[in-house]
Amino acid sequence: MNQPVPKLDLIPKLNRSLYLWNPLDYFLLLYWLFFFPQALSWYVNQYKEKKNKN
Repeated sequence: MNQPVPKLDLIPKLNRSLYLWNPLDYFLLLYWLFFFPQALSWYVNQYKEKKNKN
């Protein structure tokens, strides 16, 4: 009767790149840095792939 624990989808749902002039992006980066550091590597890999495709 033990069912496996479902995996959480913790990938950030960000469909745009971060902007230097957007203050909310700074808060998002701080959140990622302190509470969800693996999101930083995901973001870098995601946008590196997009840049290589273009």
